[in-house]
Formats: sequence, structure tokens, C-alpha cells
Amino acid sequence: MHKKSLSLFARTTTIFLGQMAMTGLATHSLLTQPEAPSRVFAMAGLALTAMTAIMLLKRLLQPVAALADLADGSEDDAGKLASRHDDLGLVARELLRLRDKQMDRSAKDLDALEREKRALEAIERDLHVTKAEAAYLKVVVDALDGGVRRLAVGDLTVRLTMPFPTEYEGLRADFNHAASLIEDTLDRVGTGARVISASGAELEAGLAEATQAQARQVAAISSLGTDLDALAGGLKRGKMQSEHLAAIVHNAHVDMRRPKEALGEVGAAMDTLRVASSELRPAAQEIIDAAFQANILAMNLGIEASSVDEPRLTAIAEDIRGLAERASEAAKTVCAKARDVADAVERGSNAADQAGREWDAMSIYLNALREQVSAIDHGAAKDAEAIVALRSRITALVGESGQQTCRLDGLSKTVSGFSRAARNVDHHATKFTPVTVVKPGGVTVPECVKPPKRGAHLRLVKS
Repeated sequence: MHKKSLSLFARTTTIFLGQMAMTGLATHSLLTQPEAPSRVFAMAGLALTAMTAIMLLKRLLQPVAALADLADGSEDDAGKLASRHDDLGLVARELLRLRDKQMDRSAKDLDALEREKRALEAIERDLHVTKAEAAYLKVVVDALDGGVRRLAVGDLTVRLTMPFPTEYEGLRADFNHAASLIEDTLDRVGTGARVISASGAELEAGLAEATQAQARQVAAISSLGTDLDALAGGLKRGKMQSEHLAAIVHNAHVDMRRPKEALGEVGAAMDTLRVASSELRPAAQEIIDAAFQANILAMNLGIEASSVDEPRLTAIAEDIRGLAERASEAAKTVCAKARDVADAVERGSNAADQAGREWDAMSIYLNALREQVSAIDHGAAKDAEAIVALRSRITALVGESGQQTCRLDGLSKTVSGFSRAARNVDHHATKFTPVTVVKPGGVTVPECVKPPKRGAHLRLVKS
């Protein structure tokens, strides 16, 4: 923008200087040439040059004047100049932008000055209010200092009766309420300390009794462990006896097998005899039948021999007849003996069966006895294991009881220390005595020869 303005000024100045040079040349020729025609032409050229210079100067000064008016703040030709598309329009637009920017900056500076002025006024008001509050606070602090000093010397009846400023009345009420709470709390602390001390004494007596009962219980548990040891010894002996009895029953069961097998063989022999005796009867009957047939044949042979008179045949017939009779008698005897043998075999078989059943019953009893002995042995083993486990539990219980006794002793010592601390608290709580207020309607500040120590917020006064 600046370069374009300089270019416009240079061109305008060059044209103006050229016109002035032409005017100077025309004037010089007019003065140096005396001829009339030449002077006329010179005068005409000078007039033309003067008119051209005046017109050019007017054209040159018109935008410069408009720019000067625009720079001074005139709004008349600002729109016309800014709407131009030459260097003057560009200069006019830049001047307008610079003017607007400067006006905005001036407005912001005025707003900043106005804010600073208001801030200074607010600071002055706050300072005035702070001074007033400081005066109020001095009154409040003095009153609170007196109250705290009275609390420091042990006066729990202190109350702030002097009225505070309105905004600090709540502080005075809170201080009075806190003092009342402290007084009530100390009274309750003393009462509670006495109650705790009495309860601690009762608790100590109860703990001592519990310790003695625990010791008796430990002794009883130890005696129970001894009894369990004796019971375990008895169970061990019973287990050994049951094992011996089980061995006897097992041996008896093994030894009974051979007699049972012998009874089985006897039964088998009886069965064989029964079969044989049953087979003898038909054989004897056949012998009797054969003897009867032989007797008939012998009789027939004797009759024939008598008819033919053959003594030899008669003798043979008699011999055959005698043999048939003896065979018949022998067959009858065998048949009778077979019946006797069959009866004896039947009785022996029945006796063997009865003996076998009795033997089976004895075997069942022995098996049942063996099972019972095994059950007793198993139960004794379980009882022994249970006794061992119970013994272990009793031992652990004895150890836990000892630890519990130690804990009861420690707890008794703790309760004793707690009771002593409660009695100490009661003793110190009863040392607080009220201080008489000399000046009514305010707070009396007690004389303090030495400044209070740091951290000494409450001192005790002996009664």
C-alpha cells in the first residue's frame, strides 16, 4: 500500500514538473524573442500550459484534500474514494481500516480504564469493610481470649455474656454451647470412669473365677486322658483275646471238616448197604422160587422113579429135594437178614443224617461265632482308633485350655490396667473446680504472671 502511494505521488509530481518545465521554456522564449508572431505563439503556449497545470493541480489536490478529510474523520467522500479501483481507492480503504482499528482500540482502552476505576472503587470499599470487620474481630478475639484463658485455668463454667456483633453472635453461641458440652462431657466422663472402674472390678473377679474354672477343667481333662489311656489298654487286651478266640474258632471250623467228611462217607456206605440189601430180597426170592421148582421136579422125579422102580433115581430125587429145602431155608434166612440189615442201614442212615444236620448246625454256629468275633475285633479296632483320636483331641484341648488360661491371665491384666486408667481418669476429672467471675456481664481474664506454654490448652487445678 505504501509503495503504491509513493508510485502515484511520483507520477503526479513528474507530470507537474514537466508542465512547469514547459511553462518555463515558453516564458523564456517569450522573453528572449522580440518577434510578434513568435511572442503570440509563446503567450498562447504559456496560457495553455498554465491552464493545463491549473487543471492538473486541481485534479491532484482534490483527492489529496479528500484523503485529508478522510484522515480527519470526515465521512462525506469516504465511500466515493473507497469505491474507486485505483491507487486512491486503495489508500482510502486502508485509511478507513486503520481508522476503524484505531477507534476499536480506543474503545477498548476506555473500557479498561473504566474497569480499573471500578476495581479501585471496589478495593476501597473492601478495605473500609475490612477495617470495620477487623475492629469487630478485635472485640471478638479479646472476648474469646478471655474465655479460653478461663478454660485454661480449669474454669468449666465460663460463658461469654458480652454481646458480639450480629455476624459473630453465632460464634459466641457456639463457644457457650461448646463450654457447656465440655462441662457435661467431663461430668459424664467422671461418672463413666466410676462405672467403668466398678465394672472392671466385677470383670476382674469374673475373670479370676473363669481362670480357676479353666484350671479345674484342664485338670479334669487331664484325668479324662488318663482314664482314656486305661480304657485303651483294656480295649487292647480285649482285642488280643478276641483275636485268640477268632483263631480258636477258625481252628475248630477247620477241624470239623474231617468228621463231616467221615459222616459223608458213612452216609454213602449206608446208601450202598441199603441198595445191596434191597437187591438181596429179589435174589433170595428167586432162590426160594428156584428151590420150590426144584422140589416140584424132585417130587416128579421120585414119582417117575417109583413107577419105573429105579432106586438110583429115587435117591437122586431125594437128594435134590433135600438141597431145594436147604436152599429155600437159606434163602429165607438171607431174606430175613437182608430185612434186618435194611432196617439197621435205615437207622444208621437216619442217625448219619441227623449227625450231619447237627454238624451243619454246629458249623453255622461256629460261622456266626466267627463273624461275631470278627465284628468284635473290628469294633475294638475302631474303638481303639476313636480313643486315639479322642486322646489327640483331649491333648489338643488341654493345650488350647492352657493357651486360654494364658489369654485369660493376659485379659485379666489388661482389665486391671483398664480399671486403673479409669480410676485415674476419675481422679483427674474430679480436680476441675469453677473459678468465680468477679466482673458480671463479661468475661474475667485471670492474671497470668507467665505466658502460657504452647500446647497447654487445659490445666488442672487441685481442689
